[in-house]
Amino acid sequence: LIGCGIRDFISNMVDINFKEIIQYDGMVSFEDDASEQVKAEALKEIQSTDNVTDAHIGFVYTTKTYDDKVDETASVHVFDQDGINREFNLRTRIGHKPISLTDDGVIINEKLAENLGVHIGEHITIEDADGNPHQVNVSGITEMYINHFVLMSRQYYKEVFGKEAGSNIIYLSTTGDDAAQKLLANEISTMQGVEGISLYSGLLDNFNSMVKGLNGIIWVLIVSSMLLAFVVLSNLITVNISERQREIATLKVLGFRRAEVKKYIFKENNLLAGIGGIVGIPVGIAL
Repeated sequence: LIGCGIRDFISNMVDINFKEIIQYDGMVSFEDDASEQVKAEALKEIQSTDNVTDAHIGFVYTTKTYDDKVDETASVHVFDQDGINREFNLRTRIGHKPISLTDDGVIINEKLAENLGVHIGEHITIEDADGNPHQVNVSGITEMYINHFVLMSRQYYKEVFGKEAGSNIIYLSTTGDDAAQKLLANEISTMQGVEGISLYSGLLDNFNSMVKGLNGIIWVLIVSSMLLAFVVLSNLITVNISERQREIATLKVLGFRRAEVKKYIFKENNLLAGIGGIVGIPVGIAL
């Protein structure tokens, strides 16, 4: 039961994360010295490119988040109030209740909150792009399965860090097969001011390959547990019969038919298997 649960979760994890929660298909990063005019022109050119269905400016950087004992590396995404809904489907893992980004705190993913030991309404410390630490309020905890995220509004960024959030990336939503994606990446990478482009199609292929490898391991676990159960029950039957040969012989002398003797012997094994199921299934579901 546990093996099947792990298999189902691993096989669904990538689709849930990159198709249901994360709505964009990749990011375009700008050169550090690119001017706002160059960025605006690049955005306009990307928006008119074939296979691009949506593109808009954002601000992203990688930083450390920590409390008194634990530190984690996370990706900070800064949005306008309406921009986040185009790129993330923020929701709770249990119940899938929608989460809104506000100007009084940050939204972090569930695993980061667990690692740091924080809950909604508490504070964590994050560093700005220059490495200066600042305390931020946790206003929401969202479902997310791959990497750590800190999501905040531009207004709250300015309030906490005392400066405006700039723009250094473009969120991309695209269409087309792998060949079209490669052509799109090559075309965008040659634009003025663009440092690089990363599309999730390649990342998804890597994750799917990893999942296939893990699936093999999970099936070994499942089949091994089934074989173990078979061996245990088989041994119980063998021991049961070998230690009760005289008793079985007596039953036959008394007129018990073969089917009745089998029922008499297997009744105990069926009882043990039933008890194992009653105990094992709830424990497996909990795990």
